[in-house]
Amino acid sequence: RTLGGGLPRIFQTMCEVLGWQIAALWLVDQRSTLLSCVEMWRQPVVEAGAFETVSLRTTLSRGAGLPGRVWEKGEPIWIPDVGVDANFPRAEAALRAGLRAAVGFPILLGDQILGVVECFSHEIHQPDAELVKALATIGRQMGQFLERKRAEDRASAYARQLEQTNRELDAALIEAQAATK
Repeated sequence: RTLGGGLPRIFQTMCEVLGWQIAALWLVDQRSTLLSCVEMWRQPVVEAGAFETVSLRTTLSRGAGLPGRVWEKGEPIWIPDVGVDANFPRAEAALRAGLRAAVGFPILLGDQILGVVECFSHEIHQPDAELVKALATIGRQMGQFLERKRAEDRASAYARQLEQTNRELDAALIEAQAATK
């Protein structure tokens, strides 16, 4: 469902390079048309257990919160201070964890938004146009990777199904041969 075992390493590298403390992956559930937080990474020294719990239990509609706004607009959004953002439902938990600035960017496959990544910092940060452009590029690359992972998962499931069918056919043939003897 997610980017697999490589996601924590991707988030770690991204946060270390950018100087952010937490990253979260939100995926679009096409059936319910909601975003769900499915995975989070945080620097080991960051105490944000309550914020993680709230995030992982939260679903957001299009336009709600940072992930929902990114989903609605299809482009990165920067919040310099979540404490004063009127559309940040998890603000109380974020502030208790010492989180201030947030940035979110879409995971894109062509024009389709597969999900949203959001990153948090303990510092208030003003928007950085170059960083926003870099995050948009990362989002497109993650979309391609996610689609490849999903295709591999579908191929593996098909191969397992084919193996099971072959075993059932072999058993039926053996049974049929035994019945004719």
